[in-house]
Amino acid sequence: MSDMQQIINALTAPPEPAIEVLTLDRKAAEEILNELEEKDPLRPIVTYLRRALTDPPIALWAMHSVGPGEVSACLSKEDAEHRAQAVRDACADAARRNNWDMGPITIDVIPSPWEPAQHFEECAIEWKAEADRLRALAIKTERQKDTLLTAAKEALSVIDRIKPAGNGNGTQLRLASAIYNATR
Repeated sequence: MSDMQQIINALTAPPEPAIEVLTLDRKAAEEILNELEEKDPLRPIVTYLRRALTDPPIALWAMHSVGPGEVSACLSKEDAEHRAQAVRDACADAARRNNWDMGPITIDVIPSPWEPAQHFEECAIEWKAEADRLRALAIKTERQKDTLLTAAKEALSVIDRIKPAGNGNGTQLRLASAIYNATR
């Protein structure tokens, strides 16, 4: 493999999965410490830890598009697959609309590169950004609705004034002009 190919592979490779994290609640940690301070503490501690290790690990998933740092935390593997497909579809639609020749779009579903707390923090950051985007869109849409309602009322007012005077001579032109001016 050439040096250039190795560099490209390093830049486009997904991050490594996070190390598995085992969470102990405060009560369990205090019990372990208490047992360590007493006699023959190892057997119960080993038993507890072995039991904790037999629990299935929490599977956290992310979506990775080619490029360093292009990782997005997802709620589940299905969510990651759905979001990856949605991005692929959006890219393909944009390419079709603009007559672009896009090669294959690589977006992979990977094990999360973050420990659970960081993974869900990444999710929260994305959700907040999406909520902010939707809020701004709702405000913009509301303003546009108000503008259109005002323009429609003005157009209706103009139509009401033109109707009685209109004998067909220039009425349509005046109406079109009034509607155009009202919507600007």
